Amino acid sequence: MLDAVGFDDLLLGADVVVTGEGAFDWQSLHGKVTVGVAQRAAARALPVVLIAGQVLVGRRETMGAGISGAYAVAETAEQVAAAMADPVGTLADRAARVARTWSPRR
Repeated sequence: MLDAVGFDDLLLGADVVVTGEGAFDWQSLHGKVTVGVAQRAAARALPVVLIAGQVLVGRRETMGAGISGAYAVAETAEQVAAAMADPVGTLADRAARVARTWSPRR
């Protein structure tokens, strides 16, 4: 998949890579695109930030996969319900908060 979209060329000039998945879990660590993204970015010493509906593995596992930061859109049952009711709004809100974390201060 990454070769089909010319992913390595897309990394040229990047400072950080943002990827996402519905649920980042144990299955994600074994062959899903997000880990492939992290591996390719690591070859260029680029940090990778993951935004997922839910993050179901710990920091040790995400760091071991080459992901510098993993952020869930929803962590509690109430947040999952809110995300399902307004997926675009909740994802946009989380992405904005993550962007503030990873953007240089000006």
